[in-house]
Amino acid sequence: MVSKNGPQKKNPGGVSSFVADGQTYAVLDTELYFGDLKKIRVKVLPDGTRKISHDVNDRLITPLEIRIAQGERLWTDAYGGKDAYVMALDYPNPKDRAEGKTGSCIEIHASLKLEKEGYKKYTGTLGCISMYPDYAKRVYEYVNPGTPVRIVE
Repeated sequence: MVSKNGPQKKNPGGVSSFVADGQTYAVLDTELYFGDLKKIRVKVLPDGTRKISHDVNDRLITPLEIRIAQGERLWTDAYGGKDAYVMALDYPNPKDRAEGKTGSCIEIHASLKLEKEGYKKYTGTLGCISMYPDYAKRVYEYVNPGTPVRIVE
């Protein structure tokens, strides 16, 4: 969970919960990264999950993974701009993968584009759930990392 203005959250692995302009990304399988994308090392777990690694023996991030991460710049209007609120879901987790589900980086997040266009004209995301910034702020303030999420139509 990260935000520009929300309360600090205790994220797994001690990762900051504050979005920093120009350096906060969602990378690989919904991990948060702060800094220069070209320096990321990647460990691939037996179930196919990719994790950020600090081991020099693990591979460097690929150009394709960098391009994808650049689309996940968490300080932009797509994530709420100055009102960015992002809650990354643990998907696909090992249970999802065992069921044959694929994908990565699904988030519940604020969107200024949604707010500007309105829900009737909004074209959506690539699998995320976008919310009006005020609603995303309320959810962000209410939940904490590890909160179970159930999405229904």
